[in-house]
Amino acid sequence: MSGSMLAPAWRLLARAGWIAVGALAVMALLMFTGRASGGPMDPPGTPAPTLQQLDQMPPDWVLQLDSTNGDVSGCGSSRFECVLLIRVCNDTTCFDTYHGVLDHETGLVWQRDLSNYALQGWESARLSCANLTKGERRGWRLPTASELMSLIDPGVVAPSPSLPPGHPFTNVPSSGSFWTTTRDISWTGNWAWAVRLTNFNPGQPGDAVPAGIGTTNGAWCVRAAE
Repeated sequence: MSGSMLAPAWRLLARAGWIAVGALAVMALLMFTGRASGGPMDPPGTPAPTLQQLDQMPPDWVLQLDSTNGDVSGCGSSRFECVLLIRVCNDTTCFDTYHGVLDHETGLVWQRDLSNYALQGWESARLSCANLTKGERRGWRLPTASELMSLIDPGVVAPSPSLPPGHPFTNVPSSGSFWTTTRDISWTGNWAWAVRLTNFNPGQPGDAVPAGIGTTNGAWCVRAAE
């Protein structure tokens, strides 16, 4: 290669070298003066722990919680928490009433007071829950068979209603049966599943049975996503 061709190449290499040196010098200066930083990559503070306690985890239907360690009304146990508080006050006293029960095993919120228990057809029961107002809240519905059966304690048998010991529900009918939204397609005609709190057979827990929608059962409403 001739000398005339080497000169331009040498000049380009020299310029590239000076450019690289200049860039390194600028970076060093910025770092020295404290102007260079990691920006949003820097942690804002001490990293927080990511582990959660059991009661902070979303319900997943595998829990088995104590329902007997609450107060005298059944509220505040490991399993049941009374919610939807309404406070009514007069000149001297305030009265607190909880209209819902949160089951920590399933995450479902149940109607607490069953004093409105009445035998009715399936469509009427669905309408009753759809229009129910409890705790100044709407959005109630008839439960599925599996949801309502989650309240049945197989260790509590007839002649007692098969609800968990120490539960906070009030005015529970001793032999109540309740509609669910679960349809039964194995029978000819219109059938749905109902849950009986008390089994007809002594020594057996409450159970789920198919019933024609023209027959009558009660409505125990739940507040939860479908």
